[in-house]
Amino acid sequence: NSFEPLEDWSLSFIVEVRGEPAGIWVTTPDYNEAYRAMTHSSIKALTAADTEKIRGGCVPEFAVLPKFRRSKAAVALVLAYWEATLKRGFDHNIICYVREDNHDSIAMAEGFGAVRMKRFRLYETSLTDSY
Repeated sequence: NSFEPLEDWSLSFIVEVRGEPAGIWVTTPDYNEAYRAMTHSSIKALTAADTEKIRGGCVPEFAVLPKFRRSKAAVALVLAYWEATLKRGFDHNIICYVREDNHDSIAMAEGFGAVRMKRFRLYETSLTDSY
């Protein structure tokens, strides 16, 4: 039993401006898409071969430092993501966990034509005081 790396690093980017980090964009295949295709009796660990069949991307993290928002660096980051997902063969992407008060990110996603699908509630618990 061995684990295969599933991350496709050609889908994730860091942008710098004059050597200073300006932003990050992380995209993965939408692993839930592969799991939904499995029957209950065939649930197993995903392999790289399983991820090749995935047609959608998942963006669990993206960020641009405030002074670089609405800059060429931010545009370059978004374009790199867009081109990489098209090259990978994705026909849709899910941008995850955007806070409701993050108006810039919401405006950017809606500018792509994205629509809100769900709302999540986040729960926090102490790891030291739980028991």
